[in-house]
Amino acid sequence: MRKVKFYEGSYKDSNKLISQIFSDFSFDFKNKKVFIKPNLLSAHPPEKGITTHPSIIKSICQYLLEKGAIIKVGDNPSLVGSDAFERIGNITQIKEASLGFYTDITKNYKKIKTRIGEISISTDILDCDILISVPKLKTHMLTIFTLAIKNMFGIIVGNQKSQIHYQYPSPIDFSEVLIDIYEIRKPDLTIVDGILAMEGKGPSQGNLRYLNTVVASDNGYLLEWAIIGYLLDKNPLSIPYINIAKRKNLFNENDLIIEGNYKKIKDFKLPNQKINYILNSILGKNLIKIIYHPFRYQKIKIDKNLCKSCLECVKICPNNALKLEGKKIKYNKSLCISCFCCYEVCPYSAIKV
Repeated sequence: MRKVKFYEGSYKDSNKLISQIFSDFSFDFKNKKVFIKPNLLSAHPPEKGITTHPSIIKSICQYLLEKGAIIKVGDNPSLVGSDAFERIGNITQIKEASLGFYTDITKNYKKIKTRIGEISISTDILDCDILISVPKLKTHMLTIFTLAIKNMFGIIVGNQKSQIHYQYPSPIDFSEVLIDIYEIRKPDLTIVDGILAMEGKGPSQGNLRYLNTVVASDNGYLLEWAIIGYLLDKNPLSIPYINIAKRKNLFNENDLIIEGNYKKIKDFKLPNQKINYILNSILGKNLIKIIYHPFRYQKIKIDKNLCKSCLECVKICPNNALKLEGKKIKYNKSLCISCFCCYEVCPYSAIKV
C-alpha cells in the first residue's frame, strides 16, 4: 500500500506543513545528497502562480539543513541564454529561498539511452541520494495537467526539450515520452504546491485559484490519481499519461491509501482538448503523425500591444515558426506544431491561444 496525504494550509504555514510532511514520510537525511527540484518554468514572480512558491522551497531547505543533508536546488527551465539561470532564480525568488544552494544544473549531464534515443539528463539529478520533486498544481494546454510526472521533464538539459516537442507533437505521443523520462529517475518524494493553483489555460496564462492544499507521496502516479480523481473530481484515466502508465502496469490504484483532509472541487476548469482527442480517435496514432500538423486544433496569436520583442519565444520554438523581422515577431502558422513552448515562456503574456 502507498500513501498520499493532503495537508491544508497557506504559505504562512510552510514551516509547519513541511515539518509534518517529513514526519509522515521519514528519511535519514544526515550526510545524504538531496536534490530539490521545483517547477521553474520561466522568469515569473511568485504571485503569478506559475512556479513553485519560494516559501515552500525555503522551508524544505531549512528542514533538510537542520537534519544534516547536503542539498542542491535547481531545474532546467525553458528560458535559454547565459543569464537565464540568474534571472529565473531572482525573479521567482527561488535563489534566495534556496539559502545559498541554488544550483545551475544545465552544464553537467549524462547521456542516457532510452526508447526515443539518447537524452541528456542533469548529473545532479542522477547522482543524488534522495530526490524531492516540488511541482506546482497547474493545468497544461498540451498534457492537461503538469504535476508529478510532467515536472520531471525538467531533468532534461538545454533545448533537447524543444526537440522532443517537435519529434512528438501529439499529446498522446508526448505523454508516452513523459512516462519514459519519469521512469529514468523517479523522485523519492513528491510535494505538490497546490496552495495557489492554476486552472484553465495553464501552465502560464490560466486562472489562479487558491486551493490551500499541499499534497505529498512517495509515488507520483498515485499522487496524481488522488489529486485528479479525489481533489479535483476528474477521471484520472482521461489524462493521457496516466492512462498510458496504467496500461503499462506502472501503478495500481488499489494500492492507494489517502490520508489527511481535502475539500473536493467540482468546478476546476481544464484546457479544452476535445477536438484534439477526436482527431486522435478518428485518424489513429500512426496516421495522425503524418497529417497532424496542418490540422492542429489551436494555433497561437501574438498580442502586438503586449509583445516587447524579447525573443524568448523565438529562442524556444523547436520548428522556427517564430522569427524576428525588423522590430516585430513574425509567426508562420504552417510551421507551428502547437507545442505551446512559446506560450509557456512569454514573460509578458503576449502569446495567446
